[in-house]
Amino acid sequence: MAAAQDINIDGYRAGEEIAGLLIEQGHRRFGYMKGPDTQSSHLLRMEGYRDRLITSGFQLDRVLTAGHYDRQRGFQLMSEYLQATPESERVEALFCENDVLALGALEALRQVTPSSAMAVVGFDDIDEAGSANWALTSYSQRIDRLVEEALNRLLDNRTTADGAWRHGELRVRRSHLGEKQA
Repeated sequence: MAAAQDINIDGYRAGEEIAGLLIEQGHRRFGYMKGPDTQSSHLLRMEGYRDRLITSGFQLDRVLTAGHYDRQRGFQLMSEYLQATPESERVEALFCENDVLALGALEALRQVTPSSAMAVVGFDDIDEAGSANWALTSYSQRIDRLVEEALNRLLDNRTTADGAWRHGELRVRRSHLGEKQA
């Protein structure tokens, strides 16, 4: 039996793109919210984000670990962070490992510190991210391209090693601007 082949976007590159967007907005203190705390990262998003920050003269100032990909956990973690950290010491921009965590973080910003500003970017571009209520800037994995590559491999035995399917797309909305939530 042939070994299974992964069909994943270049998460490292996605992390770099998100860092670049946040740097362009003028943010200077950066955070990352992740789900489970694993020893080996299969996502590479955080590494690309961190490395782009470093090569641009910044650092990853804070990593928040939710433990699960759960909106309520993202809300709780961000609420705790906001309550425990003076506004002058908080990160200005937060990249969340997925949109579920990002929506929880945005909800906490609205409820706990509505007069504060923090940029938030998610990953996956779920339907709710595009709603006017959230306007979450998010990285789309372009599932349509991933499915096309999978079908090409299954049906035609044809692989495009570094095709368009390896590159997602940043969906820029408003949340990356760091506007006050009130």
